[in-house]
Amino acid sequence: MKEKVKKAALVLLPFAVVIIIYAFMGCPIKFFTGASCPGCGMTRAWLMAFMLDITGAFSYHPLFMLGPVLILAIYLYEKTNRKLYLVVLILLMILFFVVYFIRLFDPNDQVVTFDVQKSVLIKILRALFN
Repeated sequence: MKEKVKKAALVLLPFAVVIIIYAFMGCPIKFFTGASCPGCGMTRAWLMAFMLDITGAFSYHPLFMLGPVLILAIYLYEKTNRKLYLVVLILLMILFFVVYFIRLFDPNDQVVTFDVQKSVLIKILRALFN
């Protein structure tokens, strides 16, 4: 019985850590750097898609449909041509970063932001050097 409890705790611990992180600071990347990551809005986009609000999902992240494609690509890794797999992966990464930079510099985008002054790293540096 103790072994089952230990295994359950090991499985549930990462989920608890993620929930605590998001409950207290939101996105860890944005919390520490002040900059949204290229995947920012993806979770909210899927939540909107599950509620059948595709327009809302698209507004949170225009590439939200690529999540299942990436999961499928990882699953099919052993069954695909390595060169084709690498080309598709590189193209997807480029696409994500192009969309990210477009959203970063779009003044109407409320999801992707860049505010270094709010980052924990800047606050730590100011505390150390002031």
